Amino acid sequence: MSEAAREFRAVFDPEKQSIEAALSGLDQVPKTEIQAAVDSLVQRIHALERTVTEKITILPAHDARVCLEAVKSMSERLSQLRVKLIPKQKFSFKSRKSASASPSPAPASPSPRPSTPKRSIDQSLFMKFEDRTGEHLFIGSLPVPSDESGAAKDVALTNLTNCTVNLVHNIPLGAIHIKNLKQCTLGHPTRLWIYLASRL
Repeated sequence: MSEAAREFRAVFDPEKQSIEAALSGLDQVPKTEIQAAVDSLVQRIHALERTVTEKITILPAHDARVCLEAVKSMSERLSQLRVKLIPKQKFSFKSRKSASASPSPAPASPSPRPSTPKRSIDQSLFMKFEDRTGEHLFIGSLPVPSDESGAAKDVALTNLTNCTVNLVHNIPLGAIHIKNLKQCTLGHPTRLWIYLASRL
């Protein structure tokens, strides 16, 4: 093992052990603090994964595989604990009371605005994760669509359940298009547009 690889493991191994200890004690965290604790672990796992991907060229193949599998295992364990410890909230709607018995006058109809044509999106150039359950998904594992413009790539996340999605990478990303995600954790760079599609 090279000196650089030994220095990497000297940083990776203690942080891995610390995260695993935090995961083991997560069920002892007070309910009022559990969300903050989960968010903190998500960031730490993503940071550890980013460190592996940045240093992967200096690591022996076996060490690189072991480190990536350890990160994936911790991410999956956190997803399971998140579902168990943070139950899905139920929403209720209160009926609105009428302000007065007499009907209010109808507002004047606004002038019709000219319709704006919708921008055509070539989804063949999207980087996509679709129809996955309980997986750790890393943007760096997807092939990068090639086009002549060299523009940033849009990402489509569709029909994902209990997944951890890591979009932190040196690939230039444009926008994230999200449809039908359930109990998922998303790590992404700042300054990205995120489009939420309504469930059908």
